[in-house]
Amino acid sequence: MRKLLPIIFFVVLLIIAGCAKDQSAALQLSTPQDGSTVASLTPTLTWGGPAGASYRLLVSADSNFQDVVLDAHNLAEDLYVIPSELLEGGKEYYWKVLAVSSKEGSVWSDPWQFYTPGDLPEGSGNIRVSAKLDGKAWSGDLHYMINGPFSDSDSSVPWDFEDVAAGSYTLTYKGGGPSGAVMTGVTPAATLDLADGEDIHFVMNFATESTSTIKINASLDGQPWSGNIRVAVKGPHSETVQLLPETLTKLPAGEYTLSYKEGGPSGAVLKNISPAAVQDVAAKGTITYTLNFTTEKSATLTIGAQLDGQKWSGPAEYTISGPLSGTYDSVPIEIKNAPAGQYKISYKSGGPSGAVLNNINPAQTITLNSGRTGGFVLNYSTTKQTGKVEVRATLNGQPWSGPVDFVVSGAMDVGDFQLPRVYDHAPVGKYTVSYKSGGPENASLVEISPASTQSLSQGKTVIFTLKFVEKSSYGTIYVNAVLDGQPWETAMGAGSISYSLSGPAYYSDNSIPNTYSSMPTGSYTLSYNSGGPAGATLTGISPAPNQTLKAGSAVTYTLNFSSQQKGTVNVNATINGEPWDGELNYVVYGPYVESGSRVPRSFSDSPSGEYSVEYNSGGPPQSRFSRVVSSSLYLPPGGKINFTIEFEFIGLPDPLPGPLDDPDNEEDIMPSN
Repeated sequence: MRKLLPIIFFVVLLIIAGCAKDQSAALQLSTPQDGSTVASLTPTLTWGGPAGASYRLLVSADSNFQDVVLDAHNLAEDLYVIPSELLEGGKEYYWKVLAVSSKEGSVWSDPWQFYTPGDLPEGSGNIRVSAKLDGKAWSGDLHYMINGPFSDSDSSVPWDFEDVAAGSYTLTYKGGGPSGAVMTGVTPAATLDLADGEDIHFVMNFATESTSTIKINASLDGQPWSGNIRVAVKGPHSETVQLLPETLTKLPAGEYTLSYKEGGPSGAVLKNISPAAVQDVAAKGTITYTLNFTTEKSATLTIGAQLDGQKWSGPAEYTISGPLSGTYDSVPIEIKNAPAGQYKISYKSGGPSGAVLNNINPAQTITLNSGRTGGFVLNYSTTKQTGKVEVRATLNGQPWSGPVDFVVSGAMDVGDFQLPRVYDHAPVGKYTVSYKSGGPENASLVEISPASTQSLSQGKTVIFTLKFVEKSSYGTIYVNAVLDGQPWETAMGAGSISYSLSGPAYYSDNSIPNTYSSMPTGSYTLSYNSGGPAGATLTGISPAPNQTLKAGSAVTYTLNFSSQQKGTVNVNATINGEPWDGELNYVVYGPYVESGSRVPRSFSDSPSGEYSVEYNSGGPPQSRFSRVVSSSLYLPPGGKINFTIEFEFIGLPDPLPGPLDDPDNEEDIMPSN
């Protein structure tokens, strides 16, 4: 038996190792790839693990995980966006994930490594995200993510990401949105560039699912015509049609524009598009376009462009209106078989890079004669655009002048050794100020305000201020939050927050917990703007919103949130005061936004706040909508409110003539014995 003990022990070790290997295989890091460089200082870390597991994430500045910069516990999702201010540019970091599962036990993943980019621009722009339903503004629950120099996610619209780093941003739709609708796209584009001091706006467009129809026909001298042609349909759905007649089905509702490109009956010209080139199609509705051609002598319409007197071709957006109308996105173009008449061109955007549109020749409106060729020429010119760059310095908030070694780089590069400085006639473009050394004695540089990278526009001035504080005159500020007395932090699915810290230095931030080091001493105020734990309210800031930071010390702000009990919103209907149930379309507006298609209905788990109900369509037959009672109601925590959609009966249709309508027929109108 003693001889068998070593063998049994060895077998047990093999079994344990095999289990650990199986568990480790079930947990796998995904992105960023091992050894890769992330795009920002707020990257999104993702992994895959066993079903139903919770996770713990560690991020460290060393491979032994002794210098931990992030320790996130009890994560329900297999992704995490690292908050701002935790990572530094141009450094390497290591990360690993612990999966805790009732079936699989606990197991750590293999550690991976990633690098952060250097020389990142400071935050100086705003990003707004909103949504539209069938072309109209919509608000409610909607899951999406923005990725770029700053990365974050949210679950409602509209939403503003304030004071984020300049650079290229991409919006990714994750789910949710208006009930019974589909996402058709992001405008103006899913990826936009944010310049310093500017704003960008992503709009997620939704369309009500429907089976709308567009019919496109053609006529020649008033008679139906069929054949080869090229026309473009643009709207919630865009398509090019090359053969008429054509019927487009299963389209989303909305505004559509039909543009004629080329082709049609031989020897004929397009007279017009009836009833109009721009039409609205309702859900489950049908619209018809008819291209009307005539056998009269045609003309040719041309649109070209010049740059500094030389022919130029490329992207330019403009609209042509007249006997033939349409929107075009490039030059040059030639439209044959154009009907004679008066044409007008409206320039929208585009053209040669760095150039401006001087004029349109021969004029913005021309008359095109039958059998002739005429058109427009967009004349661009390159002009040297300049502005002014100023570099200043302050000491403890007061203007300061003296020797400082710094570099201005960008559209113009210069090194200098004295402040303040003014650079006149600087070319427009992006500029970055980099501090090297020098400044007031016994002082430290705390920031370059409003940002170390800014954009200079034509005729404008950008000012960089190097803010110094005496080394004996700074401390540390901590900002934390609690929910029902327990620590709370911003994370995926936990809710977002916006707050501002003002005083000798100013910061606007959207992550908690947060640490502000090397802050100049003085009186500071923490202001809560919005957000926080989902379904909770702010009860106060402790120990006080206003505190004084002393040299070498620290102050702590704690935002205290408490959970709110959810309530119920009831929606009913009556006809002539009597209860009615059935199909009815309406929208409940408030802190919670939802669409309904039947009554009665109860919307539970509704947060406290002001609510209203808007009637859309449907209801009892042979009736008309009267009003909604009440117009708005306040839902207290844990309470109930009731809305009633009232209808009036308007009667049955008139009966068909019959024997009872004949007064001479006494047998029909007299009762029988």
